[in-house]
Amino acid sequence: MAAKKMKPSAPKSYPANAELAASLREAADLLEAQGANPFRVRAYRNAAETVDTMPASLVSGDNPVVILLHVIDPSLLDFAEAHELGARQQIAQRMHERAELLLKEYTDACSDEVEVDTLISAGIPFLEILKKADDFAVDAIVMSKIGRRGKVEELLFGSTAEKVLRGSTKPVLVLPAAE
Repeated sequence: MAAKKMKPSAPKSYPANAELAASLREAADLLEAQGANPFRVRAYRNAAETVDTMPASLVSGDNPVVILLHVIDPSLLDFAEAHELGARQQIAQRMHERAELLLKEYTDACSDEVEVDTLISAGIPFLEILKKADDFAVDAIVMSKIGRRGKVEELLFGSTAEKVLRGSTKPVLVLPAAE
């Protein structure tokens, strides 16, 4: 779908995006009321603002589907095990349970008009994202840049978002991380 050219003016809200943005704002309000991490709340509000002013709907068509993917990086398991933070299987189980909770939160925040499929995968994050995008023949990849790496490490190796941007043949939308 080609986006229309727009005059530079005040941001305009688009109907499908406005609904998604409202859901994100509602999720932010609920998280804030529950005393969630303020950075997490801000991330939802930032995403709502970004989506609300985009010129094309993120999810559209006759049967829109969103696939939420959470990738568990095995190097984190290695790190945790090496630092005696628990048995590898227990750590993997906790990571999987946390991923399920996060995916449920994101699924609950989505409109009922959109089918949401969730998937938990293990592997090198950028490779898994690219592989699943091809496996499911997605139209686009939407992700957030979290920025947990140090400056030197990011300079030498690049971020997951950067690697996905460079490796994807699909459009990639990278939402900013919470400040």
